[in-house]
Amino acid sequence: MNTPPEIKVILRSLSLTGVIFSCARPTEKNKTKIEGKIKSLLKTLVEISFVAITISTVYMSITYGDEYKTTFKITTTTINVILLLLRVSLLVKKNAILRALSKFHALGHWNKSRSPLRKYAMLTCGLCFLLLVAMITSTTIEMLNNYDKYAPYLGLENRNSPCKADAFCSISIIAHVTMYVIHYVVFPGLLVALLSFVYLLFSKTFQQHLDELRLRLMENFSKKEISRTLLVFKAAKKIHLNIETAVSFLSFLAYALTFGNIFQVVSSIVTGFATDTGILQMTYSYITFIWSVVWFLALTMCGTEIRKIEVFLKNMAQDVITKNLGKKLDAQSDLEYMNLFNACSDLDLRFTGWGIFEVDKKLILTTTGILVTYGALEIAAVEEDT
Repeated sequence: MNTPPEIKVILRSLSLTGVIFSCARPTEKNKTKIEGKIKSLLKTLVEISFVAITISTVYMSITYGDEYKTTFKITTTTINVILLLLRVSLLVKKNAILRALSKFHALGHWNKSRSPLRKYAMLTCGLCFLLLVAMITSTTIEMLNNYDKYAPYLGLENRNSPCKADAFCSISIIAHVTMYVIHYVVFPGLLVALLSFVYLLFSKTFQQHLDELRLRLMENFSKKEISRTLLVFKAAKKIHLNIETAVSFLSFLAYALTFGNIFQVVSSIVTGFATDTGILQMTYSYITFIWSVVWFLALTMCGTEIRKIEVFLKNMAQDVITKNLGKKLDAQSDLEYMNLFNACSDLDLRFTGWGIFEVDKKLILTTTGILVTYGALEIAAVEEDT
């Protein structure tokens, strides 16, 4: 499928987290059926393995952790359930996402915006994996230096030899930390990056087309230009519908995960749980909070870009009207003009979270209010307990 290179970078990065996308062109397909079946089998096994690991985290968050505070345990279980839903939904929807992305060529001109957006996509993916390496390194060092404290969480508490001198112990710690960071940080970060760049690429591509159409209509208001404009609007509506069908539920889950992460961090800080459990948990709490806020702002701002398109369309219709009012138009031209005006004014391209809410900057104010209220209630509850 003809996937935009900006998105292809993110899809390849997601493959390292257990959701493998097939972006190969027909000329790149496997030469033999046996080779293709083997690759397909290996891909399926990898995806099933990651799903199984995610299911195990849900099970462990429910059955273990009795020493955790109730609020922290509930939010942890909720977050793990959302992550499981995200992974399964992405696996189910990945073909629909690829089909929607392959339709971008219908608008054309996306090659013009390839360089800057591709650089940003590569930078985003690089940041995710840089954070992965940094967290693995720092966490492994901390766990090796304070092995007795963290051994119960790894199931390695009954060991006679020091962990630093045991290769298996060190490898086990690195494996645990790697899966933890991929599960809670890298995978959701790359998923939000995918959604954000899909929204942004659609907006930028359509905006480039509208700039060109506006100039054409201002210079030559004819049946040919009207027909071309309406065809572009039709293609944009179809692509938007495909995107909504493919990623709307994923956007809803991404916002739910972000809220869950922020609620968990706020409650752990307010109740003192983050500081009571040591520097590692406190560091993870702050990193998760900052990372979640970045996800939320990036997804919201990229989704809001489409609102600029709606404003531009209305202004475009008014400019074309004003420009051609003084010209002598026949009945056919008047009809074409009305069709253009209706197409511009009725074009609704806003993105939603499963149809429940619109991806808009208003979400920032709403979420801030909810978090302030939640934090105040947590503080009041802690003061009552003390």
